[in-house]
Amino acid sequence: MYWEIWEIWTILAILAILILFPIKEVAIGKKKKKKQEKEQEKEQEMIALMLPEERQKYLAEKAEKEARLESYKAEKEARLRRQQTSIAEWNLQQRSYGGINTAMVCPHCQSIGKIRTKEVKQKKGVSGGKATAAVLTGGLSLLAVGLSRKEGATQAHCDNCHNTWFF
Repeated sequence: MYWEIWEIWTILAILAILILFPIKEVAIGKKKKKKQEKEQEKEQEMIALMLPEERQKYLAEKAEKEARLESYKAEKEARLRRQQTSIAEWNLQQRSYGGINTAMVCPHCQSIGKIRTKEVKQKKGVSGGKATAAVLTGGLSLLAVGLSRKEGATQAHCDNCHNTWFF
């Protein structure tokens, strides 16, 4: 099989990335671990030099600080989850009902600025032309086009009272 030189270099580059990148990540992880171990050793030495009252106070403050940090992380994660959920809900509403039309008033609850509108194709009964074609072709045209007539319409949905209507 004939290989171009650029193809060989591309394959070698990809292999180098696949091999060297994980090695680099492992080396970075080892450095972080060593740094953390040194910090822990220094802290242990510092704690050993403290008086019992100071040690107890220091450890209590450290535990409180860690608890606040964990609480902050949990709160941040919960906030992120809520944001992701609200974005997903907004995307679903946007796809289902369209964008907000601030000029419309809901005919059901009279709320302003909470109406979403979207252009849709709506079935409007039997098309006379299609029925005639079906009679002339012995029904074969029904397989391709169907009988119903589709017209453009606007779908409106109220976010306040959750009613949907077409006009």
